[in-house]
Amino acid sequence: MSSPEPLLDIEALTVRHESKARSVEALSDVSLTVAAGEWLGLIGESGSGKSTLLRAVLRLLPPASRQSGRIHFQGRDITLLGEAAMTQLRGGSIGFMPQQAVAALNPVRTVGSQVAELFRLRLGLDATAARLRSLELLERFHLSDLSRVYGAYPHQLSGGMCQRVVLAMAMALEPQLLLADEPTSSLDAGLRLDLLDEIRIQQRSRNLAVLFVSHDLELVERYADRLAMLQGGRMAMMGDRR
Repeated sequence: MSSPEPLLDIEALTVRHESKARSVEALSDVSLTVAAGEWLGLIGESGSGKSTLLRAVLRLLPPASRQSGRIHFQGRDITLLGEAAMTQLRGGSIGFMPQQAVAALNPVRTVGSQVAELFRLRLGLDATAARLRSLELLERFHLSDLSRVYGAYPHQLSGGMCQRVVLAMAMALEPQLLLADEPTSSLDAGLRLDLLDEIRIQQRSRNLAVLFVSHDLELVERYADRLAMLQGGRMAMMGDRR
């Protein structure tokens, strides 16, 4: 019996950052897969290409970058999609958690307005319905004092609360794949585990696939089903952790 097709299948991905002065190969012939419901931990030192790989999947590389290889998501090569179709995938079927949650939020808009905008733009809800959906979403991610959080600006929330808001926004449209780029790097040990426990709940309850980037091997081993390691832009290791 053949194995099911992976949800995400990256094959021979190479990325070069071009400039007038030089050309730097950030990724070289990298291949990996992530199955539905699987947590893949991607580790490596700073500059090894981890974040570049996530940006390549999201089609958010700098304009001067050049990439080759194939990236299949749900059986489609997304490197061939137009920008409109790719925009629908981002924040829809593919959720993203960046490294710095506060930087991912608009500092001059309230948290609630940013969450509600997702539902208005993506689902066509009116302002009242979007607000109700937003409050339900924030409550699901254990953000206490909802009225205060909803009306707060990002700088008025703690780092841990901002990370939960960003996770809630990443999960708002029930993605099949979550890309997490060192989302716990600015949190203390207790908050790190709280956030990753919440991602684990989402993974198990929704059959969510998670591609989790970190430099913390101990943390990755605690949560990941499999582990991949990048070294100098190349795949150095891939294996089961459990």
